Amino acid sequence: MNDSDFDVDLMAAEFSEKLHECVNHVAIKKVVSVHSRPWISAEISDQLKLLRQSKKKYRLRRSPANWKFRKRVTEIITQAEHEWWLSECERLTQISESEK
Repeated sequence: MNDSDFDVDLMAAEFSEKLHECVNHVAIKKVVSVHSRPWISAEISDQLKLLRQSKKKYRLRRSPANWKFRKRVTEIITQAEHEWWLSECERLTQISESEK
C-alpha cells in the first residue's frame, strides 16, 4: 500500500481500458438510422421470416391461408409499432427539457 511504484490513476485507466475492450467485444451494437425500425422484436422477425418463406412457396398461387397469415403478421407489426410509439411519447413526458 505504501509502495510508490503503484500509481492508482494508471491502474484505474488500464482497468477501464480493458473493461471497455471486453464490452466492445461482447456487447451487441445496434445502429439506429432514419430507416431503422426499433419496434421489430425477435418474435416479429421470426414471423416476417415465415411470411417471406410462405410468399416464396406460394409465389404463383394466392391462397386464402396465405392472405390470412399476411394479415396477421401485418397486425402484429402495426401493434408493435403503435406500442413503441406510445412508449416513446411516455418517455418524453418523463424526461427533463434539457434532455429533450
